[in-house]
Amino acid sequence: MKNRQYAQFNCYDALNISPSASPGEIKKAHRQASLKSHPDRGGSHEAQIKVNLAYEILSDPVERQAHDLFWKIGSKTYSYKKSSNSQKHKSESSSYPFQQGSNSNEPLAGLKQRFYEEVEKQKDSIWKSLNERVSKNEKIFAEAFQKGKKGIGASFLYGLGWGVAAYISQVPLLYIGTAICSWSVFSKLQGIEIAAQKFSIFDVGIDEKIKAHARTVAQDECKNQINNIDSRWSSIALLAELLMRPSSFDDSEEQVARRITASFFLMGYRPAEYYQDHRILTFTDGEERIVVRFRHRTGQAMNITYVKALTSVMSIIKADRAFLFCSPGLSGNAADYARQFQIKWYSLDDMNTWIEQVLRSDYNGPSGDLFEGIDNLISFIKRIYAVISPYKKSSRRKRHRRY
Repeated sequence: MKNRQYAQFNCYDALNISPSASPGEIKKAHRQASLKSHPDRGGSHEAQIKVNLAYEILSDPVERQAHDLFWKIGSKTYSYKKSSNSQKHKSESSSYPFQQGSNSNEPLAGLKQRFYEEVEKQKDSIWKSLNERVSKNEKIFAEAFQKGKKGIGASFLYGLGWGVAAYISQVPLLYIGTAICSWSVFSKLQGIEIAAQKFSIFDVGIDEKIKAHARTVAQDECKNQINNIDSRWSSIALLAELLMRPSSFDDSEEQVARRITASFFLMGYRPAEYYQDHRILTFTDGEERIVVRFRHRTGQAMNITYVKALTSVMSIIKADRAFLFCSPGLSGNAADYARQFQIKWYSLDDMNTWIEQVLRSDYNGPSGDLFEGIDNLISFIKRIYAVISPYKKSSRRKRHRRY
């Protein structure tokens, strides 16, 4: 964000990709562009420098956001079209927190749009399966009814057999079997229960009643599944709540780490590991691995030892790039060492600016199953808890960590 290299040209145009491209798509576009721009393949040195710079900026989550803000990259126009099934059952579903036509200034606009489309897609799939569910229920319910009728006949015959045996043998205890079977026959004559509804063998038009019940049950199953899908919007609300309030020195390091994690997720990176004692987070887009070290406290700037620890972790886990979110900043030697290893660092103000821009951008999260990705993100965020100091002794009185 400091050298503003992104002001030279629109990097998306340089790589011929959409502003909504995922990290993996950016990497692929860079390889394809390099095949054309490389001097050995008929290109020029200047063209190759431009392509490499575009990739360097767009593959850096913080630089990419600054680039998008500078070039006023707008949000995608919402173009999802509802199917007839969705329109038909619209009144049976709850309203959405994000509706068609929401403007790009709304927090998490890109993620909400993608989430909305996925919700609608799954709802369409559920309603399209309605007739199949009805047919399956009709078969199961008809078999259950016939089985119930056979059960009545069998109970009657068993009861009769117990009665005859008791009469011939003159053993009164055998009449207990007759009583049990008689009770079974009587209860089933009141109605054979199928999916919480009873059907009498004396009902007129029993086949049509079973078919109607099969459809009602199938519709209820669809509605329940749709309600479960709608309830997933609470995850989006949780992310918005986490990201919208700027971090301050009153916040814990864990709160800052959660905001960093959610921001990287929005830009297409899935959280991978959390090394609690070292305050390190790792992310991946499926190919590239990113490592982030965070430190949130007041006081003196962090020294070179802190940066060296990060380079050691990079080597161990074979990370492709690294970032430092360091609220107190870095000392002169530490900053020089970070530049030597191409590690970019950001202060608390830089971080807040970046997250605010990400929050109101068009980024929509990593590729793949969005629901699964958000579930994993929420689970990961919940695992980021307070670091226990090694010097802390057991005591009933809790001691707050100092910054």
